[in-house]
Parts: sequence; C-alpha cells; structure tokens
Amino acid sequence: MLLRGGMPLVTALEMGAELLHTQLRERLVAAAAPSPRAHVSQSMEANGLATPVALRMIAVGEKGGNMGEMLESIATSTTRSSRGGSTGSRGCSSRS
Repeated sequence: MLLRGGMPLVTALEMGAELLHTQLRERLVAAAAPSPRAHVSQSMEANGLATPVALRMIAVGEKGGNMGEMLESIATSTTRSSRGGSTGSRGCSSRS
C-alpha cells in the first residue's frame, strides 16, 4: 500500500520494521540497505526474509515496475495461509 501511494521502498521497509520482533527487524533493516547494484529480491534472500515463491514474485515486480502490487499479493497470500485458507502457494514467511 505504501509503495502504491508513492513512498520509496526503503522508507516503507523502515516503517514496517517498527512492527516486527527485534530479530526480524534487524534483518529487515539490513535488507532495506542493499548495495546500489543489488536487487531487493537478492537482499531479501540474503537476509532470509522471504520464501522462494515470494522471492520470485518480488523479482517479477522489480523487472515489471509493479513492486507494490507484487508485495500486496504476497501479503494477501500470507494472510490467507495464516488463517488456514488455500492460496495455491505458500506466500511469504520469515525464517526464524
């Protein structure tokens, strides 16, 4: 939602980090500061913040310029999965 509203990705990730457990927050902050040539999907993978399916969706969003839409889709899928609904994929989850 934040990205679709025009907020920069790093700012949105930093805002979201405030809502997470300390261990996940540290990993998200590290992922939010990728090297200039790194893709967000690479940074998320390196910090263990997404499932393989979510990483592929993020990569598609990066290439297609629709990152906000992809992240919302991952969030919706994850919410359905956590509520016991069927999504056809596992969505996104953190590795603890």
